[in-house]
Amino acid sequence: MKLLQALEIVALSVVTLTTWRANGQIFVSSFDDGTVGEYGTDGTPVNAGLISGLINPAALALDGGNLFVSVGEGVGKYTISGTVINASLITGFWASGLASDGKGTLYVVDEDNNKIRKYTTSGTLLNPSLVTGLNDPQAIALDGNGYLYVANWSSPNGHGTIGKYTTNGVPVNATLISTAAGLAQPTGLAVDGQGIFMWRMQTETVTVRAVRSASSRPTEQPLTPR
Repeated sequence: MKLLQALEIVALSVVTLTTWRANGQIFVSSFDDGTVGEYGTDGTPVNAGLISGLINPAALALDGGNLFVSVGEGVGKYTISGTVINASLITGFWASGLASDGKGTLYVVDEDNNKIRKYTTSGTLLNPSLVTGLNDPQAIALDGNGYLYVANWSSPNGHGTIGKYTTNGVPVNATLISTAAGLAQPTGLAVDGQGIFMWRMQTETVTVRAVRSASSRPTEQPLTPR
């Protein structure tokens, strides 16, 4: 499945994040509607109200047959068919971003305290301050080589940044992408084998940007969802 296909579905409504699984189904969280829906890669609804009654779902992550959703001041755990496992798996802070390694570890963005927390997918806290010193972090993604990418809404110079870290929290490059790539207030983040994709939500529209990082100085390619 092409990453852009998932991002095209984001443009259908006011949503916060998408994630997908191997058979090509895409999960979309709607912040305003308080729902998580399931769609095919062509945008066809499978179950637009897979999970409902949520409080501002802001991020999603998948781990095996489990779907993790950030809801209000915490994270809930569900099956991919929408059954509640634990609606209050993690509580106590605004979780603006989620990422899973598919092996039982969950990385959670703590926007309130400008850091990344590390948990098991059962909700056990492994590291309360895996990465600290962030600036209004909004999203997190994990690549196939075991590196974490964190999107900061702002920075000391007023622009957004994308930082790269090991899964142990060691900075590789805390400003991997910044003003050099024309970055402004990223709210979503994904990575694949070709580059880093980020998007910015503005009311009913979403702006998508792809940054290729094959060289030490990233180049950029704007993408516009249909």
